[in-house]
Amino acid sequence: MEQKRYSVKCMFQTTYYAMGGQQLPRVSWVERMFYLRASDLEDSYRRAEELALEYECDYTNEEHQFVCCRLYEISDSCEILCDRLQSGTELYTNFFDASEEEVEAILRCQFGEKGAPTDSVS
Repeated sequence: MEQKRYSVKCMFQTTYYAMGGQQLPRVSWVERMFYLRASDLEDSYRRAEELALEYECDYTNEEHQFVCCRLYEISDSCEILCDRLQSGTELYTNFFDASEEEVEAILRCQFGEKGAPTDSVS
């Protein structure tokens, strides 16, 4: 079966913790767009989730804060015509600070309620 080409957007939430485990009020976000080959739209979400989980991480930053980055949502997938890219290529990355409510408003504004199928990200 020939695979189609997709561009899939994944949103990651980064939370910060002080020494001792208290969550700090700062929350950062990362939007990453990947190029993937998949059999259909649903398969593109599944493959995007597999790839996105590789980007989840925990580390201690230079300010001695514990930083935790997790997949928040796969918000969009669309078939594209470009055939010169390797599957898994990151097409776009955007880092920013915002509240969860602000991010939800951004996602609704950009994509309405058409994000990933509800069972695609646990």
